Amino acid sequence: MPEDLATRARRYLVEPYPSERSWSYGPETFQCWIVLVDDAKNSGTGIGYCGGGVWQPDRRWVLLWVEIREPRDADLGQDSSWFTSLEEAFSESFMSNSPA
Repeated sequence: MPEDLATRARRYLVEPYPSERSWSYGPETFQCWIVLVDDAKNSGTGIGYCGGGVWQPDRRWVLLWVEIREPRDADLGQDSSWFTSLEEAFSESFMSNSPA
């Protein structure tokens, strides 16, 4: 990860914690680990890691809601919110637009 991007990402680091997530396409639930949280803007969003690679085995990083306001917020989301690396997920998040 480029240093300037890493510097911005560190601002959102949290102690990883588990979060059980539902799946829109079946009855399964999956455990993800939340690693970055956007508390500064109170967006309720963050980045998680799901070891099972829910959509595809190589896409384990996901942009998701960390603040669950209603049941649909606990969903794992669409395939467009899944990435192959933390760098890629962070680059696609609003968090990456914060000043370095």
